[in-house]
Amino acid sequence: MKLSDYLYYPAVIVEEDHGYIINIRDWPGTFSQADTFDEAVDMAYSLILDMATFYVQDNKEIPHGLKAQKDDVVIDIPYDIAIKFMLRNAMREEHYRPIDLSKKLGITPQKLNQDLGFTRKTKLDTIASLFKAIGRSLSIEC
Repeated sequence: MKLSDYLYYPAVIVEEDHGYIINIRDWPGTFSQADTFDEAVDMAYSLILDMATFYVQDNKEIPHGLKAQKDDVVIDIPYDIAIKFMLRNAMREEHYRPIDLSKKLGITPQKLNQDLGFTRKTKLDTIASLFKAIGRSLSIEC
């Protein structure tokens, strides 16, 4: 699992008569609309976070970004969110539920869910300790 696989997701943003239609190719069935192109880019980012949350709730692997095609708009994912995508996938692979991990770490489930949440900033040291707790090491390469 590489960080670079989760940093970019291609979106199809098509201008229509009354705005823009958005589709994230990595997640079939993810459609939305916006009035302006900038709103469409923001909506595409929100769709990615929402779909990742749904995948976690359904115990599915969060897919990595596909290679962008010619007319795709590349949606940048912040490093901390991309690392959390990796962590959630690693937890799934190692069969760790958040409740199990919170017990192992001696923290409340609420605190762990805050740290794992895609809309909240989390310190890199905290994320690294979560990887370690599930038997994985966090590696960042240049």
